[in-house]
Amino acid sequence: MSSNKVKIENKKYINNTQKTKKTNNTSNTSNTSNTENIDTEIENDKRFRIVENLANSGHMDSIFDLGNYYKDLLDLPECKKCKDCKQNNFDEALKWFNKAIDTTFKKNGRKNCCALFGIGICYEKMAKFDCALKYIKESAKLKCSKGQYKLGTYYETGKCLEINHYKALELYEDSAIQDYDKGQNAYAKLLFVIDLYL
Repeated sequence: MSSNKVKIENKKYINNTQKTKKTNNTSNTSNTSNTENIDTEIENDKRFRIVENLANSGHMDSIFDLGNYYKDLLDLPECKKCKDCKQNNFDEALKWFNKAIDTTFKKNGRKNCCALFGIGICYEKMAKFDCALKYIKESAKLKCSKGQYKLGTYYETGKCLEINHYKALELYEDSAIQDYDKGQNAYAKLLFVIDLYL
């Protein structure tokens, strides 16, 4: 299935699953609601096209946003019309995150730690934990607060790594220092557990 067809199917699926307006039995309300849904769908399509055009022209934030867009689609249940949606979204997310890494490196000679983290999360959502760990570790080394937090969870739970509460605590602290709220909460909770039980 072509990439464009997958994008269209994904957008239709997202728009259909995100409808929050309930229609009443009256035809007036139903027509108004349908018109609002169509208008919202058109606006979402316009926004997506703008971001996609900016990304294709090399706009860094738009490149990263598209990576996140496709990464977030991995959380949706499989589309019944397209059996390969999840794999195609995964491929698109990797494409845009890798482009973000390349663009950042060309501009300032450094890797984009947030894009590395995004790739790690994509692999995690596809249950490829060894690959996920590789990218999450790399993002944590580059001081990505989300990467530090996520790697801490791997050490705390023993996912792909031997359980090491002290290493997890260190990573949570590094994340917390950067004001990442999940890192702060995890640091406080684990510090309490270590003081109490270990």
